[in-house]
This record gives sequence, structure tokens and C-alpha cells, in this order.
Amino acid sequence: MIFENTPLFSTLIYLIGGTLMFFITLLVYLSYRRSGHKIQKLIAVIFGCVTGHTFAFALPFALAGGNPFWSGWGYIIGIMFVYFAMIFAVPVIFFFSENTSFHILEIPLLSLITINGVLALSILILDFRPPLSSEFGFVIWNTNPIAGWLTGLSGMIIGSSWFFVFYRNSRYVQDKHKRIRMALMGVTGILFGLIAILVYTSEHGLQTAVGHILFLLSCFIGLGIYLTPEYAEAQKNA
Repeated sequence: MIFENTPLFSTLIYLIGGTLMFFITLLVYLSYRRSGHKIQKLIAVIFGCVTGHTFAFALPFALAGGNPFWSGWGYIIGIMFVYFAMIFAVPVIFFFSENTSFHILEIPLLSLITINGVLALSILILDFRPPLSSEFGFVIWNTNPIAGWLTGLSGMIIGSSWFFVFYRNSRYVQDKHKRIRMALMGVTGILFGLIAILVYTSEHGLQTAVGHILFLLSCFIGLGIYLTPEYAEAQKNA
């Protein structure tokens, strides 16, 4: 059934999550301004893209009551932001990879994500379909299975790679607080991959709901990373 009413739970979760992601983006950008580390600027761009994705999903329902035209285009714009986030994530992943032989995969991985993005967006535009609603007020985002699986698998690849490099590097960090923050950054990667699989390939409301819960969890982890007193003190001394 095409939307007749705003799906309350999905809309609220994305509005809350988008606000949290905007706050995280601001914190990371301010961190970059203080430290001058260019990789922090790139991470801020990634979080900014995720923020744009979240609001693109939520605003058509919050402002237009789930109008099929606007919800469909909101979904397409949101997916575009997701692919931008994954493209910007690739150089961050390889920046933190200490295995130089692993770097030969950077261009192939970037090409794969870019091609998947072009294919997924082309399919969604040419085969335009608005999202569907579940009986419990959650959105079923999987408007096209091919585009959904392309995006979900791309997210899992990027998320797993992000987790691998951050968690692996965390084991070699001497400072306890830095080690925990780096490990948590890795956790956000694997959560991103799981969310991508759950949400973009969703066929029923429960699957979307689990993805929403993981999304909020990743937002709170992100806040925890950048709001700790130890992190703030480290930035002052950077």
C-alpha cells in the first residue's frame, strides 16, 4: 500500500538520528579546525553525508505526509548521500591501513562503489517507486531489490573494511582512551554494514525496525567517541 499517512516511528527515528548525526558532524569538524588534521575533515564530510541521507529519508514524511512523489525522490537523494559517504570513506580506510600491500585495492574498491552507486541510482530513477509502509509505522525502503542489494552489499563491504582497519589499529595504541575510541570507531563501521543490509533490502517492518535500532546505537556511540573529556583534552593539546 502506498503511503496514506506518515509512518510515525521511522520518521521520528530518522529525525532524531539526523539531529544526532548533525551534532557529531559538527564535533568532528570542530576537531579538524582545532587540530588541522585533514583526515578529520574527511571524516566530518562522511558524517555530513550520513546526516544528509537521514534527513532526505525523513523530511518527505515529516513535511509532506509521505507523498509518493516526494518520498520516492527523498529515498533516491538519501541513497545518493549514502554512496557519497562510502566513496569518501575509502581514502580514510586506506589512510589508517598500515599494510602497504593492502593499498593496491584502493582504486578497485573506489571503482566498485562508484559503479554500484551509478547502477543503483539509475535503477531507482528509471524504475521509480515510492517506499512502502508496514502496519507498525515503519518504512520498507526496498523499492527495487537489485538497487537495494547493490547498496546493502556495498555498505557491508565498506563497513567491514572500516571495522577491520580501526579495530586492528586499536590493538597497537598504548593510550587506553585512544584505544577504546579507535575500537568504537571500528564498531560504527560494522554497524553501518549491518544497517545497510537490513534497511536497504528490507521486505518487512521488523527488519527495518532492527536497522533503526542499530542506527540510533551507532549515533550514540559516535557521540560517546567525540564527547569524552579525554578526547576534548587531547584536542586542546593537539
